[in-house]
Amino acid sequence: MSRATMMAALLGMAVAVPRCDAPPAEAEVRTAIEPATKDQVGLAPAERVPGEPEEVMGAPFTVERVDRSNRSLVVESRSGSLTTIRVAPTAAGFEEVATGDRIALDYFRSSLISLGPTRALVAAADQTPTRASAPVLGAAGGRQITGKAHVTEVDGQAGTLQVTTADGRPHAFVIQDPAVRERLSSLRDGDEVTVTYTEAVAVGLRTATGS
Repeated sequence: MSRATMMAALLGMAVAVPRCDAPPAEAEVRTAIEPATKDQVGLAPAERVPGEPEEVMGAPFTVERVDRSNRSLVVESRSGSLTTIRVAPTAAGFEEVATGDRIALDYFRSSLISLGPTRALVAAADQTPTRASAPVLGAAGGRQITGKAHVTEVDGQAGTLQVTTADGRPHAFVIQDPAVRERLSSLRDGDEVTVTYTEAVAVGLRTATGS
């Protein structure tokens, strides 16, 4: 073999040798499928709407009064307490409900926000929303109302209060706020008070079953 032929063969072998600094294919795939971190995803937790009831309750009631124009019901619970619950437009079956019916409701319970003497209503009268103009709060569409009411039943130990507002609507509250709950001990049946509360709103309505 001539010297020229040998040099050509050696040059061909050098060209055929693969580069050792190229990244392996497996490493490229691994990098491509690495999961995103929490910071990269950037998901924020849902914010609680102020005044929104905490959870949906489910309970049977007997219908005492039906207000078609306001889509509201006055109902009696198994314990005998009366309360007013507005039925959301998305809850089917309201048009068929009649006085005396036994129904089951899935609803957001009314929340008592503040409780004060009736004289407090005079100072707040010019700035407090009426039932018609009160802002809608939360996903259930409950409204925050302030008005005069008289106490029909109070149990400081159990933390429950029942009132009837000036429009004749009964409302039953289970009070969690320690400051408001402490005030119950000074109340008596028949006392006149000023209440600020969110409406109870039913999101589901059906015929009650069982006893």
